[in-house]
Amino acid sequence: MAADELKSRLSARIWQSIAQSHIEVSSIPPDQLEALVDAVAEGIVETLAETSAETGVDGGTTTELPDERVLWSGRPFLSMVEQYTISTERIRVRSGLLSKANESVELVRVQDLDYRQSLGERILGIGDVSLRSSDPSHPQLTLHNVRHPERVHDTIRRAVLSARQRHRFSFQEEM
Repeated sequence: MAADELKSRLSARIWQSIAQSHIEVSSIPPDQLEALVDAVAEGIVETLAETSAETGVDGGTTTELPDERVLWSGRPFLSMVEQYTISTERIRVRSGLLSKANESVELVRVQDLDYRQSLGERILGIGDVSLRSSDPSHPQLTLHNVRHPERVHDTIRRAVLSARQRHRFSFQEEM
């Protein structure tokens, strides 16, 4: 999640908490109250960034490349042992509770991308996103039971096109 989006979500949550607490804030001028909420949200975002840098926990960037950004991160529906991450350079699948396994596919290697939803999955708002790549170790990868699979599919598609353009990667199909 981008820092601006996180700040926006935090600000919304702070406003919601103020409204639910029934604390009287009418004596504070509206522009000062808004500045206060923005300052608190900004402070939280900065603290999270500092904490992630100190602990090495992924907080929006990856440790492999300094300019690699996380575009989407999520878990399969009802899973506690698997995590999917789409960055500006790769798709990463981390799994395991006690031991860990990592799979990653570079975006420039992705050749085909699809998503599927059964009727039950459509009702729950989940689905599978499948991709085929030229990666020798993971030619096929499926992100199972992700929320909003169409959005995830579009995020990957845009990321693949952007990575190909950034790395000046092109290919020709044989007819």
